[in-house]
Amino acid sequence: MITIKKSGLRALKITLFTLLIISSLAIIVKAMNSNSEVKVVGKTTVTTTTWYFTGGEHDDPLDPNNYSLTPPASACDHVKEQICEINAPNVGGKPDMAAPVSDKPTETVYQQINDAQLSLTEEGREPTLNETVTAFRSILP
Repeated sequence: MITIKKSGLRALKITLFTLLIISSLAIIVKAMNSNSEVKVVGKTTVTTTTWYFTGGEHDDPLDPNNYSLTPPASACDHVKEQICEINAPNVGGKPDMAAPVSDKPTETVYQQINDAQLSLTEEGREPTLNETVTAFRSILP
């Protein structure tokens, strides 16, 4: 009688172990099949929107409230006096200044706007566009 109990216990252990192995394999297979998109660490796809600076000469191009989705009455031109157009993600109807720039994930939209603004105001620097700031214009009155 004791041998039957021991063999029954042993059979139960083997059965439970087998079920554990099978269920683990099923979970692994399901996880592999459901994750068909390959993700590269450190790279994300960000959708950007074209924004137009609506401020005047003394308005801050780093303030997201100074941008609109509507092109300005005076279009962007070749005069390099003021930021006119930027590309940035849309967050709550405003450009996301904290968003990383896709080609340079260690830089933000804010930093690139600031760099372009400095290129306009610092003596000896050539006004420079970048991935975020895509056009300049004449200063609006």
